[in-house]
Amino acid sequence: MKIIINSDFRDLFCLEHKRAQIYCFGKLSPSSAREYNNLIFLENSSSKINSFFPKALGLLNTSHSLLLLSEYAESFTNLSVILSKLIFPDRNRTQKIINIGKLVLRNLNSLQRHSFEIHLGSIEKGTVETLEKLKEIRKLSDPIKQNLIKKINNSLNIIPHASKGLSHGDLGSRNILLKKSKVFFVDWEYMKKDGFLFYDPCTFITYLVMRCVQLHISSKEVCCIEKILYNYLNETQNGLAKQGQLYDNEDILNLGKCNSKIETLFEYEKQLKTGALSNFLKQRKRQISYLTYSIEKDIIEQR
Repeated sequence: MKIIINSDFRDLFCLEHKRAQIYCFGKLSPSSAREYNNLIFLENSSSKINSFFPKALGLLNTSHSLLLLSEYAESFTNLSVILSKLIFPDRNRTQKIINIGKLVLRNLNSLQRHSFEIHLGSIEKGTVETLEKLKEIRKLSDPIKQNLIKKINNSLNIIPHASKGLSHGDLGSRNILLKKSKVFFVDWEYMKKDGFLFYDPCTFITYLVMRCVQLHISSKEVCCIEKILYNYLNETQNGLAKQGQLYDNEDILNLGKCNSKIETLFEYEKQLKTGALSNFLKQRKRQISYLTYSIEKDIIEQR
């Protein structure tokens, strides 16, 4: 077998064996072995989910690190690229983003539900870690932090368990590829076989909302997008309940929304200390301002 490196795209490779050619993506990473094993596990777990992720084609030793070779997603476009094209406002922009959000949530739900058995698990450990990060956030006032701590602790008393199963672990826009109504999820190194199902959709909505802020969409429109997507997510969960399947209710999703915003705000504040380029820091400051406003708004609305 011969491996040819594409001169135009450094991550694109071609495997040649006799007359057959297979295009694939190559990824050098310290976690390549873990991601390879995760992809093999997914491929063997259920035939119903094979259309949602790339097949692992091989793992090669190089002088620097392990090279993961995975299936090339032909004709798919990165969600980050799609959203970048929406930088210029038009009257349909908000609806386009909502439609994209619903499409991803719908496919993510299908992936999680068909992967392997779903069960209940305690949410205390992950929430305790979030509370520790909350204490370090500077942008939120002490009264707001106290309100959040009280809200989270009350939620733990009411809903100590949530649905667990397959979790991707890093659903930012760069790890989601789209082609018409199809969705492809890539970069599986942070996958959990026993993760909380609410984590991925709540993380994705937060990432999408942050991308909207980056595109200079007004706070009013961003709030509208966020509200519609969480309502859609809640409706999806209610649909599962009617089918007699295990599901997460609105209280759990509200906790997931709160946790994802705290986690994102914590990470963004850390990035401000890195001395990155000024344009990047300006974007982060806008996103931090919106997250702070959004968290405070949620507290007021849920009283």
